Amino acid sequence: MALDDFITSAPSVAGFGMTSAACFSVPAAIPLAMMQGTCISDPAQIAHCGERHKNLAGKADDAKAQLQQIVDKRASADKWDGKDKKLFSDTHVAPYAQACDQTAQLHNGINGSLGTLATVYQVVGGLSAAIGGIMLAWSLTVDATAAIPGVDVATEGAATAAAETSNGVFRTVLNGLLALAKKLAPMLKSIKGLLGLVGLGFGGDLAGKTMLTGSTSANTAFWPGDPMPSTPTKT
Repeated sequence: MALDDFITSAPSVAGFGMTSAACFSVPAAIPLAMMQGTCISDPAQIAHCGERHKNLAGKADDAKAQLQQIVDKRASADKWDGKDKKLFSDTHVAPYAQACDQTAQLHNGINGSLGTLATVYQVVGGLSAAIGGIMLAWSLTVDATAAIPGVDVATEGAATAAAETSNGVFRTVLNGLLALAKKLAPMLKSIKGLLGLVGLGFGGDLAGKTMLTGSTSANTAFWPGDPMPSTPTKT
C-alpha cells in the first residue's frame, strides 16, 4: 500500500475509531459509529482503478489509429485505391474502428464515475474524522465531570444531544452517497463486484480486486489478393 493510499484511508478509519471510543461514555453515539464503520474506504484505490480504465481508453484510441495507418500504408504500397479500398474499409476496418471508439468511451466513462465516487468518499471520510473528534471530546468531558453532582447530568445530556445531531447529519450524507451510487450504477455495473463497495463500505479492497471480463474472440480480415490460410479438413 502506497503512502497516498494510507492517507486517504486514514480519515474514515480515524473517525470510526474516535466515535467508537466515545461510545463507552456516550452510548447515544453507537448508531453513529455503526454508520461511520460502513463508510470506511480507500478513495485512492478507487481513483487508481479509474486511472487504469483511462489507460485502457487510450490503448483503444491508439489501436484505432494504428489500424488506419496500416491500411493506408498497405493500400499506398499496393497502389490500391478507389471503390475496392472503400469496400474493404467499410466491411473490415470500420467495424473495428467503431468498436475501438465504443471501448474508449466506455472506459473513459467508468474513469469519470470512479473519480466522482473517490472524491465523495474523501469528503465523507473527512466529515467522519471531524465528527469523531467532536464525539471524543464530549466523551472526555463526560468522564471529567462524572464525579460532580448536577454537572454530570447536564454534560451527559449535552453529549447525547451532540451525538443525536451528528447522527442525523451523517445519516443524510450516507443517504446521499447511496443515491450517488445508484445514479452511477448503469456505468459501474460493467465492473465485476464494484457495486458492492458502497454497501460494504470497504471500497479500496474491492476496487483493487476488480476484474474486467470480455470476449477474446475476433473476426479475421484478410487483405484482398493475399492467400488465405487453409482451413484444416476433418479426416
